[in-house]
Amino acid sequence: MGLLCRLFGHTYGSDDICTRCGTSRGSEGLKFKLNDDQKGYTLVHIGDCISTTIIIGKYNGLPVTAIGANMRMYQNAHTVYIGHSVTKLYPENFLDSFNSWDRITVQEGNPVYSGAGGCLIEKATKT
Repeated sequence: MGLLCRLFGHTYGSDDICTRCGTSRGSEGLKFKLNDDQKGYTLVHIGDCISTTIIIGKYNGLPVTAIGANMRMYQNAHTVYIGHSVTKLYPENFLDSFNSWDRITVQEGNPVYSGAGGCLIEKATKT
């Protein structure tokens, strides 16, 4: 979270993206770790996020590039949006959660994953 957001809170536009730091409303409460290259973030913990819609795309104005290996998704989420920048995730993170989700959507332009029929598909293996 940027300094302005820490001081004054998020200011969301009509697209549910904070105009100050680029954080998605649906990612509020999720815990991220800055990647070693400092060009993006990894989602590492569900934190205190209670949203039924989880948006994994940007954090502090940088792209979220991965969903960490030991992270379990929030089971009360009904919809999960995975941004085009997420190129690494561990399917086992999702196993316990799939039954509770209505839909997984992958943003167009993601080079590794796609979504079809509400399912997550790895493009290389088509699974």
